[in-house]
Amino acid sequence: MENIWVVVADSVRARLFRAEHITGPLQEVRDLVNPESRLAERDLLTDGPGRALTTGGNHEQRSEKDHQARRFAGEVIDEVERLRARGELERMHVIAAPEFLGRLRERYSPPLKKCVVEEVASHVTDRRPAEIRELLPYRM
Repeated sequence: MENIWVVVADSVRARLFRAEHITGPLQEVRDLVNPESRLAERDLLTDGPGRALTTGGNHEQRSEKDHQARRFAGEVIDEVERLRARGELERMHVIAAPEFLGRLRERYSPPLKKCVVEEVASHVTDRRPAEIRELLPYRM
């Protein structure tokens, strides 16, 4: 059995799939969710119930959304790093929303970076495994 993994992610959700061989179907193993990314901007910028922080406008809102996305990217990469460290991940394909793909790349360790064989910038976290598989090479 091969250790091929596919990470499908955006700032809201990350799904980890495994393929047992280079032409095989994807089997979903993990589904990670970032609940903070679904909160309204005003809910991310409060210092307690019913009290909003003083902000300079959209800059702080974007910064908090960006912070939440970066934090979630770290969680996703921590999960795949654990797989790699246990010898369960040898090759990895990453399909991520374009803006989130950059956040994931920032977190790759040098050993994990060597495992990445392909990156695709696309929004597909809500697709079925067979549809996601079609985006990948026939032989992974």
